[in-house]
Amino acid sequence: MDKQRGFTLIELLVVIAIIALLLALLMPALEMAREHARRAVCTGNLRDLAVAWIIYADDNDGKIVNGQPNDNPRQTGGPPPAKVYTEIPWVLAIQLNASGDPDPSLTSYDHEQTIKKGALWPNNQNVKAYKCPGAKAGHMRTYSIVCSLNGDRSPVSTLGNVASMLCVKNRSLVRRPHDRIIAVCEGWVNNFGFRVGYSNPGKWIDPPPARHTGGMTFVFADGHSGFWKWKGAGTIDAGERRVPNYSPGTGTVEYRQDLRDMRIAVWGKIPP
Repeated sequence: MDKQRGFTLIELLVVIAIIALLLALLMPALEMAREHARRAVCTGNLRDLAVAWIIYADDNDGKIVNGQPNDNPRQTGGPPPAKVYTEIPWVLAIQLNASGDPDPSLTSYDHEQTIKKGALWPNNQNVKAYKCPGAKAGHMRTYSIVCSLNGDRSPVSTLGNVASMLCVKNRSLVRRPHDRIIAVCEGWVNNFGFRVGYSNPGKWIDPPPARHTGGMTFVFADGHSGFWKWKGAGTIDAGERRVPNYSPGTGTVEYRQDLRDMRIAVWGKIPP
């Protein structure tokens, strides 16, 4: 009678090694595919946000929705700030802790209410559409409207009357809408809207958005969305580590391209 022959230990180890090698080769490709899927969902959400933003302006004689969720200084714990809104913002602010994350005592209901009580909710009634699928854990809102569109004027507050021409309140004043960013995905909650410097030399005020493999998803004022891959390693590093007030060295690629491109996209123009 013939004896049944099984695998030897060496053969099993070779098979396991081959499987491990194949997994090592495939995992980066699978992760990249997952990132492309997250990016596609994110850009779709941003397009929906742009449509809601445009509808709001059309329904209000061109007036742009308030892009600043909170009129008070950034919170680092303690009771929520008193609301001093002069216009209902597109979403309401949510209490943040010292790490800049939503207060853990808050529930999902609390998070949802900050979205549902916002001025854009009637035009976009999908809570999931306010959040990137690659968001930081615990953050139910990751999109921010840029400061130049009826938002936080602090980056141009020293410019006097010029600030009113830069931080616009009517859609008709948004020149070259195919080049002007409405909103970006930061990957976490920002209670002020996205801010970047206008004056020369400029600087990043909020960390560079780099939640998507060293790049940023965004939507323009004409409704089309896209993805920017940052050129400089310093921009990516500052974004991934959430470094505020990042000032790249003059002459570096981070300054000449990344920061310059972002300032122009937010403000429409920058000083020569």
